[in-house]
Amino acid sequence: MKFNDHISHFDNKYTTSGIECYVKTEEQKLVIEVHPSKSIFPLFVTRLKYQKSDGFHKGYLKSFNAIKAQFDVDFHYKISQYNDIQITGFSIGGAISQIFALYLYNEFNIKSTVITYDSPTPFNTKRRNEFDAAVLHQEHYVFGIDIFGDFPLKLFGYEFPKNQKDYKFV
Repeated sequence: MKFNDHISHFDNKYTTSGIECYVKTEEQKLVIEVHPSKSIFPLFVTRLKYQKSDGFHKGYLKSFNAIKAQFDVDFHYKISQYNDIQITGFSIGGAISQIFALYLYNEFNIKSTVITYDSPTPFNTKRRNEFDAAVLHQEHYVFGIDIFGDFPLKLFGYEFPKNQKDYKFV
């Protein structure tokens, strides 16, 4: 089966706390997709209890760590065979996708491409700068009505990339 023939077929699926992660492999290409599941309520409960953990949103980090544990079982020792890693996510899954990219860089020294849709940023300024350096390419698609400016970012301690050209308003 060619990679683009049937994109809904994924080799691995990981589900935890309202998040689903699908992984597709094709020769030297690895595609990771993260998005909310149908049972997202537990994630909102965690999210409402805003806390930071070493520059990360604690709720997003907790969900990522649950996915990472399952992902590592399948990919930890063979991750280096992929020369093209793409990570995509929407909504809360987009925030977790960004953490995923930073993990792949810190753990394996692998840069990836990240594409998110209507996603919050899960980092403070320091972690955001680390993320910017850890990816080959990033695109963030947002709907204009969902962007509230700098006030919420400063209020919650998060930071979007300083290069706003990375954002495409739909």
